[in-house]
Order: sequence, then C-alpha cells, then structure tokens
Amino acid sequence: MSHLHRAARLGALDEVAVCLARGEDGNAMSVHHYSPLMLAAREGHLPVVRLLLDAGANVRLVHPDGRTALHFAAGGGHLNIVQALLAHGAPVNGLTADWCSPAILAARADAGVVVALLEAAGADLTLEDSQGRTADDWLAEGEVRSRCDRTTSEWFEAQHRATDRDDTLVRALMAGGLSADEYAAQHGRHILVWKYGGCRFDDRRVEQWAGRVAEMLRAPALLAEYEERFLQGGDLEDARKLRARRERQAVQRLRRRELTVRKGEADPEMTLAALTDLLRRCDSAGIPLWLDGGWGVDALLHEQTRRHRDVDLVVTIPDVPRLEAVLTGRGFTVREGSPPHSFVLADGAGLEVDVHAVTFDAEGNGVYRMQNGAEWIYPAEGFEGQGYVGALRVRCLSPAVQIFCHAHGYVPVEKDFRDMALLAGRFGLGLPPQLRKPE
Repeated sequence: MSHLHRAARLGALDEVAVCLARGEDGNAMSVHHYSPLMLAAREGHLPVVRLLLDAGANVRLVHPDGRTALHFAAGGGHLNIVQALLAHGAPVNGLTADWCSPAILAARADAGVVVALLEAAGADLTLEDSQGRTADDWLAEGEVRSRCDRTTSEWFEAQHRATDRDDTLVRALMAGGLSADEYAAQHGRHILVWKYGGCRFDDRRVEQWAGRVAEMLRAPALLAEYEERFLQGGDLEDARKLRARRERQAVQRLRRRELTVRKGEADPEMTLAALTDLLRRCDSAGIPLWLDGGWGVDALLHEQTRRHRDVDLVVTIPDVPRLEAVLTGRGFTVREGSPPHSFVLADGAGLEVDVHAVTFDAEGNGVYRMQNGAEWIYPAEGFEGQGYVGALRVRCLSPAVQIFCHAHGYVPVEKDFRDMALLAGRFGLGLPPQLRKPE
C-alpha cells in the first residue's frame, strides 16, 4: 500500500495533498485492489474524498468484487460522500459479485436517507441481491430491528452524553491552543484517567479533540511517535526515560509470570510481554505476519481485554521456516499438525502458537489449507487491519474479516461471543445471528 493509500484510509488530508502534489497517481490500485478514493469513501473521510475528486480521481474504478467508491460510501451510510460521488458521475446501479447495488448496501446498513438520495439520482430499487432481497426489503427488516433496539440505544447514548462540567474542562484544555496530538504528546505520559474519549459533546470540534487525545493515550506506540515529534530537551528525555522504565517493568512482570507458571501456580498465559517479545523477534527476522483470534481482536481494540493461552498467527508459506527457527530459539516445538500449512507449537510452560500459513492468490486472498485438507479463504481486504499490542504497532486481520471468520470458521463459544460483541461495538459492525450470544 502506497503512502497515498495509507493517508487516504486514515483521513490525513494534508498528507494526501502532499502525495498528490509530488505526482503520486490518485487512481493507482493497491495490492489488494483499492484506489485511494475507495479507501477514503469507505472510512468516511469527506474532505479527502473531495480533494481526490478535484484532483481527477476516477469514480468508475471497480474492486474485483464489483464494488466502486459509491458502494463503499453507501454501505457506510456516508451521505455527504455519496452526494459528492454522484455529482462526479458515479454509476448508481453497479452490481457487486453478490448482486448488491449501492442502494442495497445502504439499506443493509439501515441508511434510509442514503437510499432516498440514490433513488433520486436514478437508483433502481427493484434490483435484488443474491438473497432475493431488494433495498426496500432490507429497509423494512432494519426498521423492525431498530424498534427492538431503540430503548437500549437511547439508554446507551445517555450514559455517554458529556456533562456541562466535562464540556467546560475539555474546552479549558483546548483553550491552551494545542492540537490534540500536541496536547497528548506533552501531557499524555502523566494522565492516569481520560474519560472524555467516549463522551458525546454537543460541539463536534470538542468531541473530535477529546476523542483524538483518547486515541493517542490508548496507543503507546503512537504516543511515543508524537512525543518524539513535539517534545524537546528535558521533556523529551523525561518521556524516553518513562517509556524505558515501563518496558523494564513489563519484562519483569513477564519473568515473574513465567516463574509462577513453572511452579504450577497458574494456568499458562500468553501475556502481553511474552507476545511482544515474540513479535519483536519475528520482526527482527523480517517475517511479516498478521494476528488472528483473541489477540488479533485485542490488537484491533488497542487493549488487552482478557487472558490468552495462545496466539494465532497468519504468515505466508515461504516464511514458515524462518518462523519455526525463531520459535525454536524461544523454546517452542511442534505439538500438533505439521508444517508448513497448519500446525501448533508449544513451549515448556504450555504457551501455544497456532500457525495458519497462506498462499496469496492473484486477487490478494489468503488461501489456507487446514489440517483436514480443506481450504479456507481469507478475503484480501482482511489483510489491511492494523492495531497495537502494548506499544507495538502490528498487522492483524481487519474487524470485518475477524467477524466473517468467526461466523463461518467454527462453532463460537463464550469468549467468541464476547470478542465479537466488543469488535462490533467499537467499529459499528453488525453481527450475524450465529455470533449473537443466546439468551
């Protein structure tokens, strides 16, 4: 993925402008077949979409699964982006591989106002998807569902509404003239509690500022990056010393935990420190990998939400020998299955590494041969996920593909219901019936 693609996906308007100014192709497709416009439309970054359109971005480019930028925007319920794309001639009735028009995707997301806009622009609402449903069918289903959820949603919103005192305090912090990034860099290492990131403020600017500070505080690696950018002299030295001390403390906790496990006083646990050490070793060996499973979920959430006995790693088959060498040096041996496709390694303390080795096909999908000989396909877009394990930025399967794998890969248990509920809540994704915990 190019710098322009990354900047478009993250909504970094200034960086997108710089990329375009130095001649990067605004219509280039990434290795997974996304244009910058598709990524910005999918993530809801209206200013970036407008900039790309003004620079000549092609609204008719198609992803291999049939989606255009309009499909991405409509499926996300991004009304203003849909309007901008239509104004530049985006095809309104294009169909995806499973026969979904932009209107159908908007209806699936319960975005009735987007469906109305598309209909006014010429969308054919009689088109049916692969399930035989029209946009109106999906809107009707969503209305029934929303009536059931409305009371809970209103209660949840009330719990997260900022108080007048919250608003006053955040505004006072903003009055110092620092951006959220600068404020977090200067003060983040001293903040023990920051409750404002989850609050809903009446002023959108205040909400965005508080939310960005919260994002920085949840991601130690990101905070460290901005500390290096904005701090100088004694403040920078103080921040570096604090980070070094926290890393030493993490290592000490790991050693104490390992001693406890060896004495049989606790169940084996793939701790944050143990995983960080393993991932750093893999990175030093030049092994690209993606986190899957429980640790993959926590990486997306930027925090550890439960204990993990193992870690699931997705790697390419050519990298398996190097991965085995790294893990063997750490005391792991093959316990189940056989390399190079699907196997589990374990160390003397009982910690496990579950390896899913893939081969990428021409469309960027990861083809994984399971122990029973069957093939499982990881969709190409799943490999664009990113998250944090402690202070370490990592690749991981995307939230949508995590949900897809849990819905179709195996029978979910209690921890899976919990993990998927957390992902759905954080990223605003729907859950299929099989991933909703039975009452």
